[in-house]
Amino acid sequence: MSTTSSSSNDGSFEKKFKENDNEFVNRKGSSVGTIIKHKTPLIHQKYQSRSSSLTNRERKIMVAGLSSVLDLTDKSMESQRSLFTEEEWKRLTNYFNKEYHIEPKPLHKFLDSA
Repeated sequence: MSTTSSSSNDGSFEKKFKENDNEFVNRKGSSVGTIIKHKTPLIHQKYQSRSSSLTNRERKIMVAGLSSVLDLTDKSMESQRSLFTEEEWKRLTNYFNKEYHIEPKPLHKFLDSA
C-alpha cells in the first residue's frame, strides 16, 4: 500500500490511501482495497470521537477494513457490501467464488444433528 498525506485548507490532517492490490471493480480506477480504505477511516473517526457509538455492523466494517480484509462471507446490505454498487459486488463475488471455489463437505453426523 502506498499512502500520501496532505493538509486541507481548514488545517485538518487528511490521509489518502491508494492500495496496490490490482483488484478493480470499474470505479474510477480505484482498486477494491482503495475503496475499502476510503470508507474505513470515516468510521474510525466516528469511533475515536465518541460522539456517537458505532453499530455492530460499522465496527465490523471498520475492523475488517483497517486490516485490509474483504469479507465476502457476510452478504447482508449492512456489511462491506454497502461500500460497493450492486454490479461491483456481483463482479467481486463471482470473481472470488470462481478463483477460490471450495467444495462443501458434509458435516459429521454428530454435528449435523446438533
